[in-house]
Amino acid sequence: MTGQAHHDRLTMTGSHLPTWNEKESIVYTIDVMKIFLIDGNSYIYRAFYAIRDLSTSKGEPTNAVFGFTNMLLKIMRDMKPEGILIAMDSREPTKRHDAYEHYKAQRPETPETLIQQIPVIKRIINALRIPILEMPGYEADDILATAARKLSVDPENEIYIVAADKDMLQVVNDRIKVYDPAKDIIIDADYVKNRFGVYPGRIPELMALMGDSIDNIPGARGIGPKTAKEILTHVDSLSELLENPELAGRERWTKLIKESSDNIKLSYELATLIYDAPVEINTDMCRMREPEGDKLIELFKELEFTSLLQFVSGTKNMKVESEIIDDPHRLKQVVSAIRGPVAFDLETTDRNPVLAEIVGISLCNESGKGYYIPVSHTCITDIRQPALVEVLDILRPVLEDSSITKIGHNIKYDIICMKKYGISVKGKIYDTMVASHLLNPNKSNHNLEGAVLQYLGLKKAGYREVAGKISSFAELDIMTAAQYSVEDSAYSFQLKDILFERLGKENLMDIYQDIEMPLISVLVDIEMAGVKIDTEQLKKYSKDIKAELNGIRDRIYGIAGREFNINSPKQLGEILFHEIGLTPVKKTKNGYSTDISVLKELSKVHTLPQEILDYRSLSKIKNTYLDTLPQLINPSTGRVHTSFNQTVTATGRLSSSEPNLQNIPARGEWGRKIRQAFIADEGNKLISADYSQIELRILAHMSRDTGLLDAFKKEIDIHSLTASEVFNVPGGDITPDMRRVAKAVNFGIIYGITPYGLAETLKCSPEEARQYIDRYFSIHPGVREFIDKTIKATRERGYSLTMFGRKRPIPEINSRNGNQRSQAERMAVNTPIQGTAADIIKIAMISVKNLFTSGPCSAKIILQVHDELLVECKDEDVASSISILRAGMENAAELDVPLKVDISSGENWAEAH
Repeated sequence: MTGQAHHDRLTMTGSHLPTWNEKESIVYTIDVMKIFLIDGNSYIYRAFYAIRDLSTSKGEPTNAVFGFTNMLLKIMRDMKPEGILIAMDSREPTKRHDAYEHYKAQRPETPETLIQQIPVIKRIINALRIPILEMPGYEADDILATAARKLSVDPENEIYIVAADKDMLQVVNDRIKVYDPAKDIIIDADYVKNRFGVYPGRIPELMALMGDSIDNIPGARGIGPKTAKEILTHVDSLSELLENPELAGRERWTKLIKESSDNIKLSYELATLIYDAPVEINTDMCRMREPEGDKLIELFKELEFTSLLQFVSGTKNMKVESEIIDDPHRLKQVVSAIRGPVAFDLETTDRNPVLAEIVGISLCNESGKGYYIPVSHTCITDIRQPALVEVLDILRPVLEDSSITKIGHNIKYDIICMKKYGISVKGKIYDTMVASHLLNPNKSNHNLEGAVLQYLGLKKAGYREVAGKISSFAELDIMTAAQYSVEDSAYSFQLKDILFERLGKENLMDIYQDIEMPLISVLVDIEMAGVKIDTEQLKKYSKDIKAELNGIRDRIYGIAGREFNINSPKQLGEILFHEIGLTPVKKTKNGYSTDISVLKELSKVHTLPQEILDYRSLSKIKNTYLDTLPQLINPSTGRVHTSFNQTVTATGRLSSSEPNLQNIPARGEWGRKIRQAFIADEGNKLISADYSQIELRILAHMSRDTGLLDAFKKEIDIHSLTASEVFNVPGGDITPDMRRVAKAVNFGIIYGITPYGLAETLKCSPEEARQYIDRYFSIHPGVREFIDKTIKATRERGYSLTMFGRKRPIPEINSRNGNQRSQAERMAVNTPIQGTAADIIKIAMISVKNLFTSGPCSAKIILQVHDELLVECKDEDVASSISILRAGMENAAELDVPLKVDISSGENWAEAH
């Protein structure tokens, strides 16, 4: 089966959409035909403003398309209509515009990004085979009113108008109701009476008196909703009121009616819907038809609507055939037939591969079929489970065959598990999860279910869906486990070629094959090596910090004048803003904010906020590191094993999780103490190798700025040089404070810092910060030119590009929203620099690992923290390890300036750093 899976018909999974017969000559055996008439424009606008900045990886806006389509599918799924129709406004002025030139005049011009989505929405509506009614000179409301009136004549029709505007309520009667999908309520005449004080037929009268700000209907000056309802209780009709204003009930109201008589008449005309618009409509037009499933799937793929693809599946979806192998002899037959690429997947007991025990193994070496070998299920079963040791011995020749390609989704996990059991997976490695991330790095999740939906158009059950409430995969029955696991392997096998084709089209194959795939074996070794922690030292530090926290807590209570829960934002807000009387900085939905930015601002005028900041900082250190790290030590290795992720950050940087060891504080007293607890084994040393100012060196290379190039080539301290230039003083007169300012300017330029941002960092005025930035650009015009060209190029192509070809879509760079556009422009400048640095450290890791393993050196990388590698080796190998590190890291890329690495060693991380 190819990537464009064939779909003959549309069905819904999970919560089902109505089932449609394949032929158009549908025979209905229903007593009442439910017909839903939808106000298209209203819900398209609502979707546009409800969902902000959703776009494809190529930068095409899709927020209105997604929101409207989701609403439409929800109606079809939940309400199960037998008929459906969508009305749309025309662009031509209507009779209401002729009657009142200010009608809807207050509405802003339709955003360009919304206009360009309407044709796409119509393509989806057409693929669903839902009729669209438009009539020049008539609003959608009038078309809906006319259609509802005509269709309700048939006693077998039950009409539901899908609208949220109150003017549509005037149409409601025994045969016509309004459905509000946002509130999921059906509105009948009694609801209208209870909500607005009048029955549906008098809604235009109510609006004539109170007006309507949405449509700019003027109404009577001084009369609001409550008064309008009261007035209408005194008369039988609006005409009676206008003829006898004294019937309003109060002298003031009478005066207002007389003064606004003309406006009331005009407003009544504007609010009254037209029931005889010249539209052709009949029941058969509205009948649900068989949607064009193929077109919908292609549209949803094009729009990257992964979550909507799950509603669309075809009768010819790939059925994965799973064979359970319970006999070692049969497994040998299967393994002996494997000559080409094979996908494999392990089912285990733990998310951490170093802790995980294997429950079952699946294999796939041909499309649509796979094998599952259960080895340690604990459920009651008649299926025989071969011994794990025997199974691994049979699989070893294939898994360790370097001529056979291995495929998986997050294959690093499976490789680590296998290595723990003594099997070294060899051959070319292809990870479909990493490929998915390269193609769309902004996407937050690259799990297999999402990739299968997006690229195959198929629905794959997720782990929770299969496992339910069981605590371990081992408890799952073998038949269910086999189908789930074989699908993992089979879909990975099928995705490989599809994703490869896309990587080639996007010119991403080199970075995939030369950087990301070789990196997997490096990360496998790092994760398995782990880091050693001095638990006794951490326990001591925990006691010390607890005493310090107690002192801060007592000071906080003393300043506040009473005890309270320091960790409660609500109680803290009560103290700060009510009892002490500080001015709130910003609000949240639950009250006044007490986040870090607010406390920093308040600390300028009061001592308590700074104490709170100190308390929070130390509490985080205690809870996140001092108390937690000892609990994460693997009892079998005596070390902490983190997981490195290649598919989390949009820039290409590695991230660390469970636990996050890249987030250990680098500076300050407690940062140093925590790093002291990261120690080497007895007889070993730790070596820290950290790139020196790599992002500034990349900036020099990319910008070709002569001043920066010259400084790095001559190995001049770049921050001192910038200080000398910005403050116009000789090098010998530079103060530490000047260098601090220069450092902030240098790194701020990379991140597109604004004068206000720099002012916040330096605690100076925005004007002073602006002068620093302007002075910098006057001295380094190459940097200014680079920034301008980079933003322009990103705007034209829609994505940023690293030196090695890594892409990051930045669609917001063309946004009309100034704040979003400015943020995107900063991202466009920083991403190529940070992404190139990420690529370089990855290349260096691959090189260093290869150099370490090619000789007798005992060194191994045990941690990566962005620009730093932490290595452990025997005492006698320190010198040779440093030489290898320097060679591997400084030669990882060829720039116009030298790459420099700061390297040192010690008994612990703090000493080595």
